[in-house]
Amino acid sequence: MNGAESLVRTLVGGGVEVCFTNPGTSEMHIVGALDRAEGMRCVLGLFEGVVTGAADGYYRMRERPAATLLHLGPGLANGVANLHNAKKASSAIINIVGQHATDHLKYNSPLSSDIEGVARPVSAWLRTSADARSLARGDGDPTADAGQLARDRYATSKLCNLLTTAAIARRVPPSRFAAFAIDPGLMPGTGLARHRPVALRFLWHTVMRVAALAMPRTSTARRSGAALAWLLTSPALDGTTGRYFDFRRRELTGWFGADRTDWSDELYAGSLALAGIDRDPLRAAA
Repeated sequence: MNGAESLVRTLVGGGVEVCFTNPGTSEMHIVGALDRAEGMRCVLGLFEGVVTGAADGYYRMRERPAATLLHLGPGLANGVANLHNAKKASSAIINIVGQHATDHLKYNSPLSSDIEGVARPVSAWLRTSADARSLARGDGDPTADAGQLARDRYATSKLCNLLTTAAIARRVPPSRFAAFAIDPGLMPGTGLARHRPVALRFLWHTVMRVAALAMPRTSTARRSGAALAWLLTSPALDGTTGRYFDFRRRELTGWFGADRTDWSDELYAGSLALAGIDRDPLRAAA
């Protein structure tokens, strides 16, 4: 199995069933993989704007993600207008953009461009893969900032906690059970700096841990613990549920995804499925 096949199989395994394409010679290996993959339908569009618009419309109608396959930076640029609309609507699209062979980039051919620069304004997640091993994993360029990958995962796990809290709060009345979420903040001494240079790791694990004691807006284990104790015992929260606070006991509203009940319900259902639970225990309890 080559890199293109591993990518397509990963898409299928993630629930992507259709790929709208306007490929060129740089993407022929992925075209071949799409043709061989079971569970993936390939739809050809004669213009990149049609391709990205179709992917956006597909998500809006079916609420399932679609993939696109575009030819180099100029092909992506032709479809950017609809990707802008898709991002504003939070449509789930996985855009695959081909690139010249790495040994050919130095010649600055007519279609070479800054693909990441074109994609960044219309992307929620962006990676460039330089080898087959990292392609299907989505780890991107092996030389890329590993710290950014760690921060992405941290942000994703935080969002999952918030959405799960919201899903639970909608299922059980606060008189029976209250669900709250707390953001402990960036706490010096934790593993968030493990991918940074040695000097920065030293500062994070030693100097910042001491300095944080004199900085009231910086999280510490004691401050986060006190906030958690307040969350569990405060009479001001009686009769409420589904709220989100930081370690300074400030309520946070309007966070990304707060209004997406479909996201939280899907995440909650997926959690039950992973645990092998075939019915919603909270609805039964309510």
